Amino acid sequence: MVKTCLKFPLFIALLFGGMLSAQTAFWSEDFASGIPASWSNTDASGQNAIWTWCNDPAAGNSQPGCPSVWDDDTNQQIPFQASTATNGFATLDSDGYGNVNPSHVSRLTTSAIDCSGKSVVYIAFQTHIGVYEIDADAGAVLRVSSDNINWTQYVVFPGLTTAIRWSENPAEPIINISDAAAGKSTVYIQWQWTGSFEYQWSIDDVAMYAENPTPPHDMAIGDFYFPPSSQLQPVSQIATDTFGFSAELSN
Repeated sequence: MVKTCLKFPLFIALLFGGMLSAQTAFWSEDFASGIPASWSNTDASGQNAIWTWCNDPAAGNSQPGCPSVWDDDTNQQIPFQASTATNGFATLDSDGYGNVNPSHVSRLTTSAIDCSGKSVVYIAFQTHIGVYEIDADAGAVLRVSSDNINWTQYVVFPGLTTAIRWSENPAEPIINISDAAAGKSTVYIQWQWTGSFEYQWSIDDVAMYAENPTPPHDMAIGDFYFPPSSQLQPVSQIATDTFGFSAELSN
């Protein structure tokens, strides 16, 4: 007769899994119907390096509007993994435009969003970027305006340089834009990418919140120590075969 021991990481996941919560968005866009026609899509450099819509992240650039999948030995990337990527996402294929000079300054800008009555405003989205010439922490930014003229800039990929090249897939930034958006009746959100012969930048599942959407118990497991080499122990030994375990948890 044997008895099954529950592995420690699974135990922690079960313990804290029910404690996570999410806030309700007051505005969202998942690109299921394409890039909204009311949005602005421009290249300030005049080279027409603009954002496109892709509904199949695995298609690669064999399908118009879709970026390459950089799954070669050097880059080892998989298709965009946003939650609703298969129903469409916005993307900019910098590599497809080549080594432009000057750099493209590609801007995808929403239509006006009403944030009046909101004392706090957060924006969250899922994204994936690859850079080669210009660091992402400086070149790929989020900008916010209440008049479509004056802009406040926010970092999307802190510390992501050309030495690192790729973000997580998906990265899930949550950015407090209250100083530029709270209480404003018209708010414009803009993704601006300054680059030349980079890889690609994709975004999806954008949402805005009137409070911080970060779960209050955002538990993550780091390194852990779990001594037994087997899941199964004979009942005759389990009573005396004691052991200890440890783990690094972050919140």
